Amino acid sequence: VTAMIQINVAQPETYPLEILKKVVGFTDNLKAYKQSILVFSKAQFCIGKQSEVSKEFDSAIEAYDAAIKADPAQTNARVSLANIYFARKDYLLAAPLYATSNMIPRAKKCYKKTVDEFSDSDDENPDDILD
Repeated sequence: VTAMIQINVAQPETYPLEILKKVVGFTDNLKAYKQSILVFSKAQFCIGKQSEVSKEFDSAIEAYDAAIKADPAQTNARVSLANIYFARKDYLLAAPLYATSNMIPRAKKCYKKTVDEFSDSDDENPDDILD
């Protein structure tokens, strides 16, 4: 974020006061911006929950993604999104979300289920799944 600070050149004794006023105004705007992002993130989480309850899982995924992008510290959205992926058996998508939410045992379970599913498959060569 770039801010331009203009000062009154004709009255040099007012420089510190003018600069302070500009910085305070910028800081207030920055605080308001950060607050609006948090409100947006929480709103997206609520939309995701409502979509999930309505069994509209694709909409829930979009809302949870938006909440996480707006506020990466949004743990509730991460866990809810991970739960949807887990229910869909998309364990590789669920695991990092659980891990970044400090739910390490659940993340390990996802990785184990992925390995178990691969072991039970008919694939001869593990490299084939990467092609």
